[in-house]
Amino acid sequence: MNAQSTPAHRILLVDDDPDHLALCKRWLELDGYAVDTAGSGPEGLACLARTRPDLVVTDLIMGDMNGLKLLSEIHRQDPVLPTMIMSGKAGLPDALQAAHLGVSGFLEKPFSKQS
Repeated sequence: MNAQSTPAHRILLVDDDPDHLALCKRWLELDGYAVDTAGSGPEGLACLARTRPDLVVTDLIMGDMNGLKLLSEIHRQDPVLPTMIMSGKAGLPDALQAAHLGVSGFLEKPFSKQS
């Protein structure tokens, strides 16, 4: 009998900083996660239309659609999908709004792989 491997948990990373996106993707893949990436909020929504990740991690400050707007749309479509925000510029009002949207966690940039 062949042992079947458990499918990797899938994470969608959304960030308009391509270097940060590539670094986070690499860290997560090294830890065994399947990772999809998107460089903007609309691109992230398009990715969600193709596949359902187990977690969405998005930057807060992005050009055309900020992370809070993205999360609001994600939770409108799928209220139980876990989400996290990452930001180096978020204040208390942003954190409160993110909590109101049901965000599971908040990562403060810069962070390390151990974070």
